[in-house]
Amino acid sequence: MMSFTALFARVVDINSLVFIGKSCAKTNMCKLYGRSERGERRHGTTPASWTATTMKCPKKI
Repeated sequence: MMSFTALFARVVDINSLVFIGKSCAKTNMCKLYGRSERGERRHGTTPASWTATTMKCPKKI
């Protein structure tokens, strides 16, 4: 009896495989404080709601 890996390598063309990569970015990781010149004030905004954004990307080798 063949192992699953050996059978898979025979049946599927390895060059046609596409891998899916997954990454995540969280908005609560943004800086709350900034630097500025002496005597100046730093202005900026952060997202109103703290959420996570998931990004998926296919990659062909």
